[in-house]
Amino acid sequence: MGFGGGPAVTSDVVGQVAAITRASFADADPLPGLPAPDGATESADVVSADLAAGAGLWIARDAEGHLLGSIRAVPKGADAWEVRRLGVAPAALGTGLARRLVRALESDAAAAGADRVVLDAVVERGNPPVYARLGYRTVRYLPNPDKPLSEVTMERALDTPPEPAAHPHPTGTLAVGTALVDWFATGDGRVSAVLTAVTGPDEFAGLAARRTRARGDHHLGSDAWPGLGQEAGQWRELLAAHADRVETDPAYGDLLTFDRGPADVAPFLMPRTFADPVLALCRSIPRDLPARS
Repeated sequence: MGFGGGPAVTSDVVGQVAAITRASFADADPLPGLPAPDGATESADVVSADLAAGAGLWIARDAEGHLLGSIRAVPKGADAWEVRRLGVAPAALGTGLARRLVRALESDAAAAGADRVVLDAVVERGNPPVYARLGYRTVRYLPNPDKPLSEVTMERALDTPPEPAAHPHPTGTLAVGTALVDWFATGDGRVSAVLTAVTGPDEFAGLAARRTRARGDHHLGSDAWPGLGQEAGQWRELLAAHADRVETDPAYGDLLTFDRGPADVAPFLMPRTFADPVLALCRSIPRDLPARS
């Protein structure tokens, strides 16, 4: 059901939306130690301000009328709507409710004449793959403006079917002159890293292929240092200073091993606090992986 910023949205509904948002974002991060997400402190005042500024609000209730989830969006230019906040009650996770809320927003956006829906998602929180499965494509990598985290801008064209999209998606923003680090988890929960200097766009496009290297470890994610290029050894030395071992692997080349879980490897948990130019490209944290050693 959709609401705009008018009298139909009562103060009671606004308060429920804020509460559901807080519950949705609380303890939702895949690893401990990240800065608290803005949604975890959502207030009725923020929701009201969004509605007063022209945001649309879509909500979902159960058969008894209890609010289970909501999503907000604001017009962005003449041809796009931008997702403001998506929140689903913990009890409704895994039911497909988030997908239905997004699709309701998209349907109304198309009916209003928009060509696309756009959003920003925080990489270290593991959010981009969720939207990629809904058909959103990564079009830009960027630093979070107020936290030492990385974001991607994603969008979905409303005139195409919502087919799942690849993430990360290679773009011209990360090509020649970029250095990449791939992170892996070993079977016993330790973290390893391998660094590659990218000298052309084809090497970045081969990112997915590197996830299936001979060791068979789980691919935890990838980071990029734009502009570092052939000076990738500089990044290697910085990483090596935090690693427990540096060895040569026939499949990987130089392999850096950290005898601890991913939450305790600072260059992986929040790479921008380790080296500000670094952008996290993707994260994939298995639910059964020990976060800490």
